[in-house]
Amino acid sequence: MQRARSQAEVWLRDEHRSQMKTLIRYASSFVAPILMCLVLPYLIIRLEGQTLAHNLQSASVLRLVTGGLVTLAGALLFGLTVRMFILIGRGTIMPWDPTRHLIMGS
Repeated sequence: MQRARSQAEVWLRDEHRSQMKTLIRYASSFVAPILMCLVLPYLIIRLEGQTLAHNLQSASVLRLVTGGLVTLAGALLFGLTVRMFILIGRGTIMPWDPTRHLIMGS
């Protein structure tokens, strides 16, 4: 009885470890896009000596709304693309973890 229980504990521990590896693998899909779309523009603005608050105050409402809508659309498309890579392709968009299946649908 004790041996069966310890085997079940080992199996659960291995299953948990496998799930964590999968989660980390899929979370790595967001590293490069976050760096290129958020961190790099922020650093460019900071190096130019401007503040984000100053840029927001000087922009018109139409530009802010348009920029927000374009950003939202891009984030939605990015999320849907990553979802397809994970669910259909069984991989990520990153070259260190490519898809295992070809994605041919939408």
